[in-house]
Amino acid sequence: MHLSAPWKSAHNQGDRIVAQVNDDVFEFDFAIAGTGYFVDPTKRPELAEFAHHIALWRDRYEAPVDQRDDQLSTHPYLGSAHEYQEKVPGNAPYLKDIHVFNPAGFVSFGLPIGDVPSIRRDVPAIVARISHDLFFARLVITRSPDC
Repeated sequence: MHLSAPWKSAHNQGDRIVAQVNDDVFEFDFAIAGTGYFVDPTKRPELAEFAHHIALWRDRYEAPVDQRDDQLSTHPYLGSAHEYQEKVPGNAPYLKDIHVFNPAGFVSFGLPIGDVPSIRRDVPAIVARISHDLFFARLVITRSPDC
């Protein structure tokens, strides 16, 4: 755990995540990053390389003119386990592995996200999806003919 350690950049190198964190470079198999209370993914440096692939509410829903809210439209359009969704299906399948547990999920779920009362309600769905995905990723790796 590295507190106050903003990611300056991140990219894939083979099947690893390589992150520039302050003056250090770290490599990960998987990453859990606490990014704070942001809403618009296009404003986060660690998401900059792929933020244009993330579906936002404005990409999925056009509110009636008298109910439009530019700020709400910048919230990500999240899946049932708080994962990012692709703006164009098939262009960024890795987004399903990035789960959002902060106020950015408010518009997708209609409830406050990331605070203490939401832990009991929302964390089980996130943990279940991550566990599922890790299990099946490991299953694919162990059945690979290259192993």
